[in-house]
Amino acid sequence: MKLIHTADLHLDSSLSRHYTREGAERRRQELLSGFLRILDFAEREDAAALLIAGDLFDSPAVSGETLRTVLDAFRAHAGLSVFYLRGNHDTENVFRTFSEALPENLHFFTTDWTSYRIAAHVTLSGREFLYGRQTPAARGDAFTKGLSLLEEDFNLLLLHGTLSMHGEGQENGEGLIPLSALRHRAIDYLALGHIHGIQGGELDARGCWQYAGCPEARGFDECGEHGVFLLEIDEAMHHCTRRRVDLGLRHFHEIPVEVDGAESNAVLLERMRCLLPGEEDAARFLLRGKRAPSLRIHTEFLRQQLAASLHLTEVVDETRLEVDYEGLRREPGLKGEYVRLLEESSELTEEMRTELLQLGLRILMGEEL
Repeated sequence: MKLIHTADLHLDSSLSRHYTREGAERRRQELLSGFLRILDFAEREDAAALLIAGDLFDSPAVSGETLRTVLDAFRAHAGLSVFYLRGNHDTENVFRTFSEALPENLHFFTTDWTSYRIAAHVTLSGREFLYGRQTPAARGDAFTKGLSLLEEDFNLLLLHGTLSMHGEGQENGEGLIPLSALRHRAIDYLALGHIHGIQGGELDARGCWQYAGCPEARGFDECGEHGVFLLEIDEAMHHCTRRRVDLGLRHFHEIPVEVDGAESNAVLLERMRCLLPGEEDAARFLLRGKRAPSLRIHTEFLRQQLAASLHLTEVVDETRLEVDYEGLRREPGLKGEYVRLLEESSELTEEMRTELLQLGLRILMGEEL
């Protein structure tokens, strides 16, 4: 059988950091369309179920339009079982407050372990956390109390939180998942949400854990690979293969650009053009390296020149001045005096001295910080 594992869609996000009001609304609709693509993909693959490991929505306040679109999509894919577990953003089950009857293929979890038998020898169990409220300590057997799994079944767990590799949990149980409590519990696949990047590893000799990450980036803090995971389970062999499938419309990139040897912004612009990703994507260009004092980098000019070629563009100046400190030390003027004072200070570390030299010389050269 086939299953789809996804998480952290954050539908109805405000997206105010990178977008105008109109741009944010367009992007929200794109992300909602991305969720519909996941359902269509599940249908094409003849998947039996969709596992949503938390944060389907960005907050408990979901627009009626978004909620209706999601529910109508579930109804349109009636042959797909949808298992929805709340995360730390969608802390209220907005579906249960909806006035209309819910789709029969939509299934929920609670703060106690809830289990479903989704095939003759395949089970799915999950448990939600009460984020922001005092909950029992997630320690040892207390975390798995009430979880009963059979060795002969293929057992999947659905959770949303931070995986603790070494500790057993924290006193208020704030979404910390103790890995040690889940080892040797007949778990075959631990489907996780909360971390927006893709991570995975071995749980024990039998099972594995996997963060699906978010299906599509919403900003430059979510650069990298994204997608959903297609699971193919062989019940007879007790075996599961997983494959990442990228269904995203846009991708966010951080692109380093070396400035060494560049004598003008025009040269930098040409270097940046050579590194452009697809026009549907967003790029943050990180200007790095040493630049000559004669080169004043105009990040806004560079951004504007590339804006039409990309969905979103940012230019960040991380360069350092290429300075002849030996020559400056011998200068009689203010620059020379500044360099000499810093070098004579015994209270500064080498790192602090270098930072102050760079900062002070930029000011003395009339640059904007």
